[in-house]
Amino acid sequence: MTRIEHSNLTVADIDEAIRFIRIIAPDFDVKRDERPENSYRWVHIGNDNCYFALQEPHLD
Repeated sequence: MTRIEHSNLTVADIDEAIRFIRIIAPDFDVKRDERPENSYRWVHIGNDNCYFALQEPHLD
């Protein structure tokens, strides 16, 4: 059986993406929410089996 552990996605607005993901996957929780200094924000949202790694675009 094939299984996807995670997927990396660049989204325009992480908070909007989190709201959408919680509608389609209500068992997903935010596991990490980081905004390193001089870098872009990234979030891991998922459950014990899989997650999405979200990042906001950094166009500069």
